[in-house]
Order: sequence, then structure tokens, then C-alpha cells
Amino acid sequence: MMSKWLLLLFFTMFIIGTDSFLIAPLLPTLQAEFDVATDISGWMVGAYALGYAVFAVIAGPLSDGWDRKKVLVYGMLGFAVTTALCGLATGFWSMFAFRFLAGVSAAFCGPQVWAIAGQLSQPKHVVRSMGVVTAGLGVSQVLGVPIGSALAAISWPVPFFVIGGAALFLAVLQVVSLPGMPPTALTGGARETARRSALRITMGYYRTVLRDSRSRWAFSGYFAFQLGNYAGMAFMGTWLTERFGFGVTEVGYAVLFAGIGNLIGSMSSSEMVKCFGSGRLLITVLVVMAFLYGGIAFSPQAWIAEAAYGLIFMLAGLMIPLMIGRLTGLHEGMRGTLSSLTSAVMYASATVGSWIAGVLYVRLDGYAAVGAFVALSYITAMGIFVVSGVMAGGASSNVLSRKVSKASLKEFR
Repeated sequence: MMSKWLLLLFFTMFIIGTDSFLIAPLLPTLQAEFDVATDISGWMVGAYALGYAVFAVIAGPLSDGWDRKKVLVYGMLGFAVTTALCGLATGFWSMFAFRFLAGVSAAFCGPQVWAIAGQLSQPKHVVRSMGVVTAGLGVSQVLGVPIGSALAAISWPVPFFVIGGAALFLAVLQVVSLPGMPPTALTGGARETARRSALRITMGYYRTVLRDSRSRWAFSGYFAFQLGNYAGMAFMGTWLTERFGFGVTEVGYAVLFAGIGNLIGSMSSSEMVKCFGSGRLLITVLVVMAFLYGGIAFSPQAWIAEAAYGLIFMLAGLMIPLMIGRLTGLHEGMRGTLSSLTSAVMYASATVGSWIAGVLYVRLDGYAAVGAFVALSYITAMGIFVVSGVMAGGASSNVLSRKVSKASLKEFR
């Protein structure tokens, strides 16, 4: 039976995921509403990712020096308000600003969800817990985004108001249901010093992580992987609208089908790793994903494109829990920092990917150029992971632990 805290984390990621993915299917509607050019419209996706990427870097180390529960709750309250404000946007720049602020707020939520899932889980259940949390993102595509698209058919601001209200309700549940989680990486006087000096703790933690070669390889590969994911996703709705004449509802159904695939992949990740091994599974999945994205723009019929998206998202669902579990497990006492760095890398790739996709979509051969770029990103990620061996075995957590201990004494003494 699923723990209450894990179920709450699932729904937290469901709401964050619904908000994160909502703009992509609404992009044609918002583009017309605000009279925005296609190559610029991608920044309505990128604004949220930019805010998340920048502030997740700060949120993680702060949570390693504070109570994770408090960071999550305060972030969720900010997320509720800023998401609701998106429904009041009157043009491109106001939407950009509100999406950026929503991303900043989410940066104090999402990493805490990953970190809390790892902290409260038994070691043998970490990948499973990560799969459940990741499934929240998948279900947001299966249910949240289609429901949001249906609400947007009434009026485009409505889904933002609904998501904001749901986030506020979840913040209340987090206060009531989650245990307090004081920091574990530092103790005693060092913890108090860390609280008084956010800059020093931030630099200390990240310096320790980024000096480790396995960490650098792991995060570089993850960036390349997510760069492809978000580049392909950003203009999915726009391409389906232009190529097959889809409306908001039809795009919502396409996202629904892709979300079902992602959910299946997320829930199957742990068992697939046991059956095939992480290294073999990673190579096979990334090669197949690259092939599918390379040819999806040439789909002669809509159902073929939708089937390809479903398979792509299912394969991505297999990979993400594995990658996040490995990245956030590089050191047990720094899960907040590593979770935030993981999220920051993901949303940095979303910012860059959506921008590159917009340029390629307009200036080159439409979605075919985007698909080629995505395929190249996946192959690059595969090469990084294979050469470095990051995903083939466990991280050198003991070595990194000793580095952290020394860095903590030096940085916060």
C-alpha cells in the first residue's frame, strides 16, 4: 500500500506537472490571443523553465540547511498565487513575467519533492518512490493537461485559476501530513552558520558536487537528454495544429495519449532496470527515441504521429526515474542540492531547447529540423553516459561523502 506522504508527493508533482506542460498545448491559442510570432511564442514555455532553472540552484542548498517541509510549503503557496496570476495576463510580456515567477516558486517545490521522496524511502525502495513521483508528471499529461485544455476551451485563463486553487489546497495538506525534515548534511554550529549565510552554503555544496567527475558527466548527459525532450515537446501542439488542423481539444487528446505512455514507462522503470540492466536499457531506449523523433515529422496521418509520441513518452518515462534516482543519490546528505541541480539542469535544457526549437521551426524545415535536433541530443546523451559509465553502476557516494565532510568543515567552520 502506498504511503500517505508518497501519495501527497505524487499529487504535488501532478499539479506542478500540469502547470509545466499546460502551455505547450495552449501555445497556438495564446499565440493568437496575444498576437505573438511563432519563434517568439516559445518563450512562454521558456519563461517558466528559466525561472525554475535559475532559482532551483539556490533552493536546493537552502533546503539542505533548513527544514525541507517548510521550503516545500512556502514554495507551494507562492506557486499557487503566481499560477493564478497567469490567468490575468493581458499580453505576451505579462504572461512571460507571471510564468517566470511561477517557475521561481516551483523551483522551491519540485526539488523538495524529489529530495523528500529519497529521504523518507528505504534505500531499496528509492527507485520505486522516484517512479511514483515521476508518475505524477505522467498522470498530469494523462489527466491534468487534457482537463486543462478542456477548461481552456471555455476560456483560456480558467485552467490557471483551477491549478492555483488546487496548489493552495495541497499546501494545506503538506502542513498537516508531512513530518518535519531538519537538515542532515550539517550539524550543530555549522548548521546555524549555514542558515545565516545562504551564499556560502550554496557555493560550498555546489563546489563539492561539481568537482566530482562522475557528477559532471552525469549532469552533462542529463542536460543533453532533457534538451531533446523539451525541444521536441515545445512545438508539439503547434506542429499538430499546422500539419493536421488540430484544435485545442484535439491537441489535448494527443497529449493525453502521450501522457498515458509516459505513465506506463514511469511505473515500469524499476522492473525494466531489473530485467535488462541500466546500461543496456539506456542505450536501447535512446537509440529508439532518436529514430522516432527523426522521422515523426514525416508522418502521413495524425494517428501515426500520435502513436509515435505515445511510444516516445513511454520510453522517456522509463529513463527519467532511473536518471533522477542516480543523480539525487550521488550523496545521501545532499539530496536537496542534488535534486535542485537536477531540476535546474532540466529546466535550463527546457529554456534552451524551446528557444532552439522555435528558431529551427521557423527558419529551417519546420518540425523536421526540430526532430533532427532532438535525435542528435539523444545520441549525444547516450555517448556521454556510455563513455563515462555513469549509469552502468552506482555512484561513488562514499568518496563524495568524504569530500562533503571536508568541504563542510572548511566552508562553515
